[in-house]
Amino acid sequence: MDNLNVVAVTVTYNRINTLEKTILALSKQAKFLDKIIVVDNNSDSEHKNRLKEIEVENSMVEVLWMNNNLGGSGGFYRGMKFALEKYNPKWYWIMDDDAYPIDNCLENLLKYENKLDDIGFLAPTIYGIDNKEYQMYHHKMISKYKVNDIIAVEKFEDLNSVTEVEANAFVGPLFSREAIKAVGLPDEGLFIYGDDTEYTYRVSRKLKCYLIKEATINHQDP
Repeated sequence: MDNLNVVAVTVTYNRINTLEKTILALSKQAKFLDKIIVVDNNSDSEHKNRLKEIEVENSMVEVLWMNNNLGGSGGFYRGMKFALEKYNPKWYWIMDDDAYPIDNCLENLLKYENKLDDIGFLAPTIYGIDNKEYQMYHHKMISKYKVNDIIAVEKFEDLNSVTEVEANAFVGPLFSREAIKAVGLPDEGLFIYGDDTEYTYRVSRKLKCYLIKEATINHQDP
């Protein structure tokens, strides 16, 4: 088993156009990133053929081919399990296939690895590139007294350099090895809805989870 520093995991299904942008953005972080694991949820032949070409062209990319669509939750479970068993990285960088970390995103996250205690995950702020505003609703607190999640901080401008959160979308959180040891892997049975909130909240019950203002990941708007 290797012991790598950072392994990225993304899940895709018939979105080769956005996936290529994600892989390109990740590859620009190569000074800090060791491997890019792409879980393909049994996409169509056009998507698969292009992804096979990318895997040959880019030595950082390793594709896991699923025989059926496991949804985001099943895909992230399989990808993180593979990373754990093959590479045992110090950090697992998780993101959708329409998320594009800016060039210094990972560097700015890792600036805090020795400055903060008991890290479960470090999350970048998420900028919506279609609506041209930050998607603050992805950074959440959880209340047992309310049906809806609570936005941790309403406006980007009001963020501190570091803000504790209880839950976060799977758009760039950097999970520590200690988090995986503490709570295991995402729930593979949730398919596509709520898996990120469930898992990140599970992590935050055991360890501290931080939103890093100076680290940014671009993201398509719904």
